[in-house]
Amino acid sequence: MENLREFMEFFKNFHTALCLPKESVCQCELALEEILVNIIHYAYPDGNPGDLELRLGYKDNQLTFETRDSGVEFDSCKASTPDTSIPVEERQIGGLGIHLVRNIVDNMSYRRENDRNILTMMKDFS
Repeated sequence: MENLREFMEFFKNFHTALCLPKESVCQCELALEEILVNIIHYAYPDGNPGDLELRLGYKDNQLTFETRDSGVEFDSCKASTPDTSIPVEERQIGGLGIHLVRNIVDNMSYRRENDRNILTMMKDFS
């Protein structure tokens, strides 16, 4: 968790240099932070530190942010969608963060490659 701030600062510097619309970028920051926190908390359950890589790109009005880690295999794209019609006190804990991310980004894909989780998210700014 101590490195979360660095990741978010890296993302902020990247999008600031591109002069992207602030409201959409704030949503992307929220999505990215949710994914990073999930990786930090759940990818390495044995408590040992692990790797986490963030890649950013911008081409043809499309922002791409990709996380890579060698933690426990987890496909965020296959995570079940929480039933938000159920009262909060009756819902199972978890799942809302990924649901939020899905609603912010325009495209999200997952693959497992060389024992690494690779989650790619894209947001269109055209």
